[in-house]
Amino acid sequence: MNDTEFSRQHALIFVHIPKTAGSTLEQILLRQYRAAEMYPFIEGEDFKRATELSLEQKTRYRLFQGHMPYGLHRYLKQPAYYLTLLRNPVQTALSSYFYFEMGYRRDVLHQDVSGMVPTVADLKESKMRLMFDNLQTRHMSGKTWVKFGECKEEMLEQAKTNLAHNCAVGLVERFDETVLSLAHIFGWRAPYYIKTNVSRTRLARDKIAPDVIEWLTEQNRFDVELYQYAQTLFDAQVKMLGARFGEMLTQYRSRNRLWGSSLDKVSRVKRKVSQVKFIGEFV
Repeated sequence: MNDTEFSRQHALIFVHIPKTAGSTLEQILLRQYRAAEMYPFIEGEDFKRATELSLEQKTRYRLFQGHMPYGLHRYLKQPAYYLTLLRNPVQTALSSYFYFEMGYRRDVLHQDVSGMVPTVADLKESKMRLMFDNLQTRHMSGKTWVKFGECKEEMLEQAKTNLAHNCAVGLVERFDETVLSLAHIFGWRAPYYIKTNVSRTRLARDKIAPDVIEWLTEQNRFDVELYQYAQTLFDAQVKMLGARFGEMLTQYRSRNRLWGSSLDKVSRVKRKVSQVKFIGEFV
């Protein structure tokens, strides 16, 4: 269980693992903070830049989010709390393949990717193969740089430890439950959404060859165990909402159908307005 409760004194660090519905969740997060409180989206080399902020800048920002590994809290002055979403590892790997690999072939190489199905050889030879190798363990252990096929048991144990302390966890397969749980933990307003950044080239799982599923399951064995562990943590989070949770979930889904689309538009407008320096200080 987590060591402390989240408060407004905490910086919130959202470790956005690729293809785990983070873009959808981001629309809710955008409505919780002023633009001046949100550090610009972190990706790749931007993580190092975030660690080198001045003390004044570090204390000003209250939300850090992006495709980054666990560990940013070590460079902050204020106390920090983590948030991340996990997903069935095989589904995550397949979603990554179709979104990034197939998307690249379609949009950049202008290939016809309709009906294309990945083979084990395709996955092994892909330039993006790190995304098919314990991606979630890499992020939550803080060791995204480990070479393909070289993840270790100690990385899994570190990822479990990090999930269990001052970190709220969500599950993509139980997304509505996740939003309700996180809204309770963080005190979110208007936690409604529509799905964003969904792959256009995705095939149904039953169209994927059994040997591909078998290889991905074995290749992501640490993620499989991490996901199982995250499920136990998530069940404990949901239990905190009490016996009326089922009723709350039904009401939430009904309200989300009414308000999700409108509030998503508000979030997108806010992102654009926040890019105007003066106005961004106040939205």
